[in-house]
Amino acid sequence: MPSMQCAPARKGMESLIGPASKGDIKAMRALELHLREVSSPPPAHIAALFLRHLKDIQIKPDNFIQDNKHTIRMAIASLLGVQACCRLMNRSPELSDTVWRGWPLVWKWIKFLGTQCILRRSDLLPNIEGRSLVFGVVKATLQTLCEVEGKVVLIGSTPGVLEMVTKIWLQEAETDFTRELLVDSTTFSAIVAPFIFIAGTQEHRWMTRIVRATDGRPLRIVLALLQVIRRELARPLHSLSNLRWQSTILCALAKGNSPYSAELRLSLITRESLRLMMEVLAVATDQDFPTANSQYVEDIISNAILYLSLESIATDGVVWICQALDAHLLSPLLKAQPWLLGAREELRNLVVGIVGRHISMFVVHRPVVGAIGKALHEIDAHGLENMSAMFPEFRDTWRAFRILAKERLRIKGVIDGRRESSRRCSSKKCLKVDGKKAFKQCVKCHDAFYCSKECQREDWQNGNHRGRCKVTQELREMGHTREPGSSRKDVDFVKAVMNDDFNAMIPHIFSMIETHFPNDDPTSVITYIEQRRHPGKWTY
Repeated sequence: MPSMQCAPARKGMESLIGPASKGDIKAMRALELHLREVSSPPPAHIAALFLRHLKDIQIKPDNFIQDNKHTIRMAIASLLGVQACCRLMNRSPELSDTVWRGWPLVWKWIKFLGTQCILRRSDLLPNIEGRSLVFGVVKATLQTLCEVEGKVVLIGSTPGVLEMVTKIWLQEAETDFTRELLVDSTTFSAIVAPFIFIAGTQEHRWMTRIVRATDGRPLRIVLALLQVIRRELARPLHSLSNLRWQSTILCALAKGNSPYSAELRLSLITRESLRLMMEVLAVATDQDFPTANSQYVEDIISNAILYLSLESIATDGVVWICQALDAHLLSPLLKAQPWLLGAREELRNLVVGIVGRHISMFVVHRPVVGAIGKALHEIDAHGLENMSAMFPEFRDTWRAFRILAKERLRIKGVIDGRRESSRRCSSKKCLKVDGKKAFKQCVKCHDAFYCSKECQREDWQNGNHRGRCKVTQELREMGHTREPGSSRKDVDFVKAVMNDDFNAMIPHIFSMIETHFPNDDPTSVITYIEQRRHPGKWTY
């Protein structure tokens, strides 16, 4: 049997207009329900009816609580009516024009309800059901209006909007008050996301206003975002809509170029944002393909891959790669392939770059190779490598990556099996092997090792340690070399990889010399490995 609540909505719209225009709240709610059921845009005078009520009703300052309860109910009914009209206004220029001319009235009451009933929790709505209704009305009205193409700038430019939206979002993140309100799972992230995106990339003045709403503490934005992501991931049933908007904010903060962007990026990097983004990507790629929420999944994948690329630029390569691989980067990338087949070229290039450039560039480092080995074991154990599901460019990159990884894992196995060290004294007049692992390390560059003080003094005075030591320190300060304290096996692995690659290239090098420089002695060739990628200077 139909519910009593839906029965008024079946009345003809015309029979509801008269009572609704006179302020009958039941008629206004019935008209709103009717508008949500129709498939064609309503006449513009219907929206004007709700807007007129927003203009006419006034807050009574005397007996604030008792005298304004009816006013609050009128404001809620009017805002719900306006929001119902907004659903289809993109198909009616006249309706759209009416709604946007009434935006100042809509904002006046959104601001009042948001401030008095959500942020301040006044006694106007002492019960949970009333506050839940207000939160839903404020959120739904703003979200519907922000989804209209080209109108986010108009809304965000209105004095007070960014500040109130930010404060509600922060309160939601820091107190989780929406749980007690029993509202639907969509959080305020859906509303704050477009504002933060534009504030970070186009309207720098907006970011100043947003930060001002945090009491001048940009870190609150980062902490709030990571908190709502953790909360969403902890739910038994994840909301892909929430994760889409939350990952959008994460990308916007990492990509922005506002005066606060550097501080926000640093705060993200140092607070496990990469691991959380990997969990979000895993949730999205665990969905069946295709799914009813395919657009959400595609947006999350796009945000995650963009964030990976941005963080790889801003952080130390070895640390970033190991963290990403330990957070199961490769498995979600493979499971994302069905969605990437039809993705835009820019996104596909980013995916190819992550595997073919960002990860492959660091397989000269033993910790990275170890993390790759674990990741590939997981992929093989779960049968995730489906070559037919990959788009062509990634398929070629993945094959090359597997070959490279196999070779590096072989070398790692050899190094891990050694008991002795292949490290030599850095003095070119000595080159003694550190068989007992007793050589002393330079405390400045951490790159030179000596069997005795005499060899150290000799290399400083007559060798090249003086210049190399200074250069290595400068490169480390800029983040271009490994951190000090690398284990002997890590250093041995780098040397073994360099030697292996060089030996594999010798026939090709000699062939090129004989072709292009037939009169030169092939033994005069010196190979130099650029220090920014491979610490140390290697000559053969």
